[in-house]
Amino acid sequence: MSTRWKYLKYKLPAEQVSITPGVSKLIEKAEEEGISTVWHRYLEQQPQCGFGLLGVCCRNCN
Repeated sequence: MSTRWKYLKYKLPAEQVSITPGVSKLIEKAEEEGISTVWHRYLEQQPQCGFGLLGVCCRNCN
C-alpha cells in the first residue's frame, strides 16, 4: 500500500453502499488501495451537529 494514503478507519459494506456491481467493485478496490471515498469521509464526520437542522447554528461550524 502506498504511504501517500491515510489509514482508513472504516470498512464499508460495498454491496450496501450501491446496488450497481461496478460501483461496489470500485469501492472495494479503493479500500484495498487505502483510498478514502465520500462514504469514508462521511463516516469520519459523525456525529454531526444537530443545531443546523434546527436553524440555530453557532459560529463554530457556520
